[in-house]
Amino acid sequence: MTHLRLAAMAVLLALAHLAACSGAPAKAPDASPPPATTSASPAAAAPVTATPAGGGVALSPAHGQPAAPAMAGGSQSVSPASGPVEHIAPAPGGLSIADVWAKRKSLAGKEVVVRGKVMKFNGGILGRNWVHLQDGSGSAADHTNDLVVTTAADVKVGDIVTMSGVLAIGVDIGSGYAYDALLEKAVVK
Repeated sequence: MTHLRLAAMAVLLALAHLAACSGAPAKAPDASPPPATTSASPAAAAPVTATPAGGGVALSPAHGQPAAPAMAGGSQSVSPASGPVEHIAPAPGGLSIADVWAKRKSLAGKEVVVRGKVMKFNGGILGRNWVHLQDGSGSAADHTNDLVVTTAADVKVGDIVTMSGVLAIGVDIGSGYAYDALLEKAVVK
């Protein structure tokens, strides 16, 4: 990837971050993003933290996970829900979000079902929607209370949803956006 393309991605990420903080939709130029690459290499036990080279948007503390990357035009960001999440029981045959984090290495590449409250929604980014789910399990201190999900489904902040997707670990999509656990291509059940 060229330095110019990396710089353009950093600018788009900064715009999306500013828009997410202000609650306004992120607008990006009509340019196709570079293809996203996903690798499922074993993740280290420690959270991933990084800042794009040459400055840019630093990652949030949740396992080095930003609210969502913003690399394509037409994205919309919905402000996060606030306050602690009440306990939401796992779906039949599903796992709690804390269990997904605890078992992520053995679950890598397998279908996982989770139920939780939509805490944040970013739509139309890299051809998918990015959702943060919480179910009242896990710990905010060690960031095991939140799971990022990619999906084609449109959901709203505050919705309680059951989603099924393939768990990927150690995903780095570039420009400092890395995920220790990511539920990909999830569908609402």
